[in-house]
Amino acid sequence: MDDARIAMKQEQDHDCLHASNHLSHLKVPRPHLLRPRTCHDPPHENAFSHTTRRHSCPHMPKPMLEKQISVTALTNTAVSIFAASNLLLLHFLSPSGTATLLSLLVATALIALLIFRKVPTAPQTQTIPATTLAGCVVISLLVMLLGGQGSDGLLYRNIDWQVRATLLQDLATMPWPFHYQEHGINWILRAPIGMYLIPASMGNILPFNWVEAALLIQNTSILSITLALASTIFRRRELTIAAVIFVAFSGLDALGTLITSPEILKTPYSHLEWWAAPLQYSSNITLAFWVPNHALPGWLGAILFLLWHKNKASSQAFILFVPLTALWSPLTLLGLLPFAGLVLYRHIASRHALCKDIIAGLIGSSISAVALAYLLTAPESVGISMSMPPFALYMLFQSLEVLPFIALLWLIHKDEPNGRILTATVAGTLLLSPLIRIGIHSDFMMRASIPSLAILTYATAQALARSAFGDDRLGPPMKTKWAIILLAGIGSITPLHEIYRSIRFLPPPLSQCNLLATWNQTAFSESGKYGYFAQVDALPAWMQTVKSAAILSEEPRPCWNREWNIPR
Repeated sequence: MDDARIAMKQEQDHDCLHASNHLSHLKVPRPHLLRPRTCHDPPHENAFSHTTRRHSCPHMPKPMLEKQISVTALTNTAVSIFAASNLLLLHFLSPSGTATLLSLLVATALIALLIFRKVPTAPQTQTIPATTLAGCVVISLLVMLLGGQGSDGLLYRNIDWQVRATLLQDLATMPWPFHYQEHGINWILRAPIGMYLIPASMGNILPFNWVEAALLIQNTSILSITLALASTIFRRRELTIAAVIFVAFSGLDALGTLITSPEILKTPYSHLEWWAAPLQYSSNITLAFWVPNHALPGWLGAILFLLWHKNKASSQAFILFVPLTALWSPLTLLGLLPFAGLVLYRHIASRHALCKDIIAGLIGSSISAVALAYLLTAPESVGISMSMPPFALYMLFQSLEVLPFIALLWLIHKDEPNGRILTATVAGTLLLSPLIRIGIHSDFMMRASIPSLAILTYATAQALARSAFGDDRLGPPMKTKWAIILLAGIGSITPLHEIYRSIRFLPPPLSQCNLLATWNQTAFSESGKYGYFAQVDALPAWMQTVKSAAILSEEPRPCWNREWNIPR
């Protein structure tokens, strides 16, 4: 054995000596043989020059965390999710129309390719580091999990999920299309179901807990892309501040509660936003926990608008996206319309840009046409009216929820050519929304305000970042910084209450009843039910289908096997 080892060692030494003698004639600098060539090495000519040129540094593979993600790719991915949910509505209403669905998909893709092949949604060089996207995924996943999404039984869900979870369950477990029967009346589901359709379409092949996981993945993906796109507005050193402000942003609900109902503050999991009932503008965490179907399209729409406003993206992606939000949240769509109008107004002087915007709007409207017709079924059961709240309450509400943040938006954009009209649009939307009522509740002002509140979130983060790094355009940096920190700190009391509630209470049970029977046992009013249901006969004839599975009315029985904790 020892003789064999000695022989092998001698053979290796001979090979190394032979290679050394051979390389000495090539006059290759030995340091380049001892380490791999890098971009910092000077060019050199040798017998291997043709090889080093072929594998130059720009083509060297990068580690995953150093990769750059295209803004255009992220934007197209997010918009495609909303487009797909709109197209799935055709299959929900009439599965026999699958061929129509496929042809519409192909036609839409071809039209979009022809029109936008030379009009990217963002500059070609605009990219996002993979590390930034990974951080956005972590934040988004935590927010969605804390809001109770995912497989049933993880964390507490707020009472709005009494309806949302049951709606997802019916869509996932019942054959499409279906209707409800109650007291001899046939009811069709007429609701903003866009958030549920893609996960629910997997219900035929996956168990329901996997369907819930699919909903979590979908919503986490949309929020991650939204935050990643928002990161391009900030400098790299400002991203931590922006992330903290996104989670902490809220109006000064704690001050309002201290004025109107101070005893509520003693309960650390109370719902503070109703301090000025019936008025409410929700914090970001409240929106994510209670109404992600309204929040996600509102946030994404606001960021697409801001990217255009900052000359970081074209307007076509935003204009195309606006009508696609209807099936997710028609009220959020209404909140995006003033900003779409602002885009068109600024493009009036440019016929070329205006034409592209109009074409983008027509494409988005064609994809969402069925959804718009579906949602407008029996509109008289919803109703619209004007209502002026008590003047003193209205002024107090606006002073604590809107005006301090409008001031920050104005300070940031006062020197920009179009900054004043942006500030006026946001202020007008938030000042007028409380006067409009759709249905019997304050849903319009709470949901139509989401895009404007997202822009105020950006303004708060931008103002704090500028003052934190010594920018004196907003005033003395030190004083400005601490004033904004105080503002954000008071506002953060609201999301802290929401987060504490999510970990304080046990996860609620899943309803054992269908949606119609569940609704009758919820805390929601009987009249509010007509925002989700319409009689089958009210549907347009072309939407009605001959074969529709019936979900029969159920005998009165408890839909939950234990109590659902409801915050005050």
